[in-house]
Amino acid sequence: MNESVQNPQPILALHHVSVKIMNEDGERTVLRDLSLDVQRGEILALVGESGSGKSICAQTIMGLLPKPAVSMAAGEIIFDGQRIDNDPTALQSIRGKRIAMIFQEPMSAMNPVQTIGTQLAEVFHLHFPAMDSAQIQARSIELMSQVGIHAPEQRLHSYPHQLSGGLCQRIMIAMALACEPDILIADEPSTALDVSTQKQLLLLLQQLQKKMGMAIVFITHDLAIVANWCQRVAVLKHGELCECSDTKTLFTQPQHPYTRQLLAALNSDNIRHTEPDNLSVLLEARHLSKSFDPPKPFLAPKKPSNQVLNDVNLVIHQGEIVALVGESGCGKSTLGRALLFLDPADSGDIFFDGENLAQRNRKSLRNLRKHLQVIFQDTNDSLNPRHTIGRILSEPLEIHHIGTRQEREERVRELLDIVELPEDSINRFPHEFSGGQRQRIGIARAIALSPQLIVCDEAVSALDVSTQAQIIQLLLKLQKNLHLSLLFITHDLDVVKRIADRVLVMDAGQIVECGSVKQIFSSPQHIATKKLLDATPIIPYAFQQA
Repeated sequence: MNESVQNPQPILALHHVSVKIMNEDGERTVLRDLSLDVQRGEILALVGESGSGKSICAQTIMGLLPKPAVSMAAGEIIFDGQRIDNDPTALQSIRGKRIAMIFQEPMSAMNPVQTIGTQLAEVFHLHFPAMDSAQIQARSIELMSQVGIHAPEQRLHSYPHQLSGGLCQRIMIAMALACEPDILIADEPSTALDVSTQKQLLLLLQQLQKKMGMAIVFITHDLAIVANWCQRVAVLKHGELCECSDTKTLFTQPQHPYTRQLLAALNSDNIRHTEPDNLSVLLEARHLSKSFDPPKPFLAPKKPSNQVLNDVNLVIHQGEIVALVGESGCGKSTLGRALLFLDPADSGDIFFDGENLAQRNRKSLRNLRKHLQVIFQDTNDSLNPRHTIGRILSEPLEIHHIGTRQEREERVRELLDIVELPEDSINRFPHEFSGGQRQRIGIARAIALSPQLIVCDEAVSALDVSTQAQIIQLLLKLQKNLHLSLLFITHDLDVVKRIADRVLVMDAGQIVECGSVKQIFSSPQHIATKKLLDATPIIPYAFQQA
């Protein structure tokens, strides 16, 4: 951990800042009288549950509030001795160059119709107009290599949708570091990354921070990262600052009840001890293989296909929760989509309840959707923003011609009750809910047709520790009550301990190790498994609950 660089004049200071949102229900304060400073060269963590105001704070500093619906109502923001909140010209000149930001959702922040190379080049065209095309390309490749992107020359011609969430996040980091800013605001930069890649990127940011004397405001819900990497911590709740202190003091002697509540939600040492009651095979995959053609410039020679799945075999039993872990890009999500026939494998067989699904036609596969469902990672992309929650939850029932209109409405209310959401959610839209609430909606949609197997693709990775614990408990409750089997795709090994019966470790498109949770964590055999466990951060402080 770096030693904090103390300076009587902070590089950034917020004085009594308040932010308000105007909506149909009236005015609501989302940041209230917030005073906070960032010292030169320090790493300051901003933590709190979903909806606490962390991202709003970052957007306020950057001048990116979606006006007029959201606006700064009071206070001032001082950067390097200059007030910037009331000076759009000054803010425009420093935004991206002296204060840069890594956004939480790279797929939403990046332009879907421009290549990665074009989007990186835009940064240099804006802030370094004297650079020519060759210099821009060389610098772009250098930045992509720095953040651990393999074959960067090839990736320059890719579009965001052709890359994994982890790769898109690394590209966002490369863009933010392009101008070597004085302050880097990182809004959940490691959410989409596995522990190995996360460790590499945090070390990279730490090295660049030391080299450039850069201050970092690190917004995160991962308290293990905070404990190992940040020098000070500010805790937000409902837009108010609960407490701010050095990291060791906050973890060992938290003063505010809310901080103690957050720390109490950390139970990473608890391993779920259970054995499925029914060991009959529900789903079996044999020799699955899948390749993708790499992106290439127009008229360029065709390159060899990229092998994503290579002779994959797996078994999921009835009533079992199987965790699928591995580094970003190893093929986890591709395997999940292949099992659901959302993106079928090139070769191999999938048996469900004893039947070879490869022999089914498209119409019969559609009927199979009632038994195989999915919970997606990004609720912003997976829930239609134009549909009410009632419409979203009734749509699967309509597609499969289940029940009358009245019966479907009753089923929707039942689903909301199961996932512990109020009945008035029916007429609301996805953007009116927090991240944890939207994930509950995704779970409700997944169980609407009473499936036998649900693939959970990073279903809790973007949630804070308290909300994450709630969603895990909900999934465990549903799995038991509805006799579900779950394939739980995740990069969070602490979550694996709390939810899984068995673990599959994936590396370079292959299942390299399989075993019980206790076996994998206590005596890993494969080098990929050992690498993941070694990279998992451990909180070095002991918190004694009152």
